[in-house]
Amino acid sequence: MPEAKVQPDVISYSAAISACEKGGQWQQAFKLFEAIAAISACEKGGQWQQAFKLFEAMPKVKVQPNMISYSAAISACEKGGQWQQAFKLFEAMPKVKVQPNMISYSAAISACEKGGQWQQALKLFESMFEANVPPDLVSYNALFDCAEIRDSAIGRALFEKCNLPEILELKGCGASEIDLHDLSEGFARAVLCHWLSTAIATKLEQEKELTCLIVTGYGKSRKEWDTTDMRQASLKLLQDDLGLQAAVLRKNQGAIQVCLGEADLPALRRAGASFN
Repeated sequence: MPEAKVQPDVISYSAAISACEKGGQWQQAFKLFEAIAAISACEKGGQWQQAFKLFEAMPKVKVQPNMISYSAAISACEKGGQWQQAFKLFEAMPKVKVQPNMISYSAAISACEKGGQWQQALKLFESMFEANVPPDLVSYNALFDCAEIRDSAIGRALFEKCNLPEILELKGCGASEIDLHDLSEGFARAVLCHWLSTAIATKLEQEKELTCLIVTGYGKSRKEWDTTDMRQASLKLLQDDLGLQAAVLRKNQGAIQVCLGEADLPALRRAGASFN
């Protein structure tokens, strides 16, 4: 499957294990299950040392590491703050003819960001285009968490390079509503500024008055990015930086309502450069 550039999933692994079982090859079935499931379980449980040990043991039981096991091991090292080990695993993939995918790239970028290696994170991100692996939402989240990137001209150039219409559509961006709660703070700021200065500014020019909704998530809904307060960051941008009338909804603590009038158009137009 990796040779055919097909990503194995739970169904394909289950089918392979079932085939081995029916063919009396229980040892091979157990190896398939044990190697992938154990590494993934350790990665999700934050046990990066154990995940790495299991990964290293795979060749000893005649199970060749593949894209999934490499990605799980890299992600485990990333979650454990081991950026050097994550990067070492990533670099080893082409040597054993395993092509990195979006998951492994994103995990490696995130590991470098957490290790303060923003230059290395940038190199990894740019190499995705060379490897014909288009960056996805997770990749941009990881990259824009690097303050040195998101607060510089580099960030603007990279933001303009992304497939923003597709990203906005995936995040539920409508004519007057946008969902940011799955974004990292750095990338959400860039997306929000762009949305305000383009879609919302254009709509306000036509309607003169407009009420829009910004979904930021709050509490448990922000679990994946709980190191940042998206709601507070968005309020600061809207109220302090742009001087707009914005408030958290009483019935939904994870959403901000913004009431706009024609006088707010200048603020919206300059929002496009606010994240730079």
